[in-house]
Amino acid sequence: MPQSWLVGKKRRSQQSFPPITRSEFAKYLERARATQYVRQPELAMRDASLLAFEFLYKTRVSEGVGRIYPESNRKDLMLETVDFKDVYEGVKISDFQIAKVKDTDVLRLRFRVLKRGRRKRICLQCQKRNAQDSSFCRFCGATLDRSKFDCKLREVWAFDSVRLDDPFVTYVLEWIEYLAQPYFRCSKCNEKVRITPSESQVFTCEKCGTQTTLSKKEVRRRLNVARPDSKVWNIGRQRAWQIMNALGIMNHTQRHWRATQLRDTHDPFELKEALHRATIPFEYVHHTESRALEKTEEADKMWQG
Repeated sequence: MPQSWLVGKKRRSQQSFPPITRSEFAKYLERARATQYVRQPELAMRDASLLAFEFLYKTRVSEGVGRIYPESNRKDLMLETVDFKDVYEGVKISDFQIAKVKDTDVLRLRFRVLKRGRRKRICLQCQKRNAQDSSFCRFCGATLDRSKFDCKLREVWAFDSVRLDDPFVTYVLEWIEYLAQPYFRCSKCNEKVRITPSESQVFTCEKCGTQTTLSKKEVRRRLNVARPDSKVWNIGRQRAWQIMNALGIMNHTQRHWRATQLRDTHDPFELKEALHRATIPFEYVHHTESRALEKTEEADKMWQG
């Protein structure tokens, strides 16, 4: 479907991302953690961890759950048939590690920045590379109606760290811990019961002695996700959108909330670096009125003369 419907319209406006405090965001996390899944109650941990992940690391949902590009053979994206497919599987368990920055314990993450290293449109006249959405070559001015696309994509990877004592990190760590050492909750006392490789399908709670029987398929499924190369969030972008939509927010909302909070303490260069030097619509970032007045007063004193 052509993107003509976007002409003259903003896909998102500043009103789509009203700023909120950390305590207000904590309520969204609690709601996600309280989600009721009948057959797999542990998925509530997954939802809350994904929400906290996008906020803490200022990422897009695709940078967490992965994506395939192009998703379909859309003629408005590719003007010629090119044998090209870029697959990013998403964040894996091994991409997280606990480290130290000076004297601060942090949870460090390695992930791919998908808004950088995009495919380029090649001008047939001067053979220079242009942005994918360009209509004219920025080097020679020739039209790019019949241009070619390069068949490779430069992968850009980034590292980001958050303080380990941030209360929101516990939601991410809880899910990673579950994936690394699968368990289920005892139906009687709600204690953790570890799932270990064994011939038996009966697992006993160490606290109350209640025995629970799991099917071979369920044991195998839970043990398979414990590999270091397993995805942290084994869902697609559509399912991630459904999770956020049930909470009443968009997938990009958390990233803009975090950018708004950082804006009051970061200059534009620091903010761009904090956002992994990827494009972000800065008009969506709010600023607090009190902070703006403080900055204005500070500038007035500097230029008092």
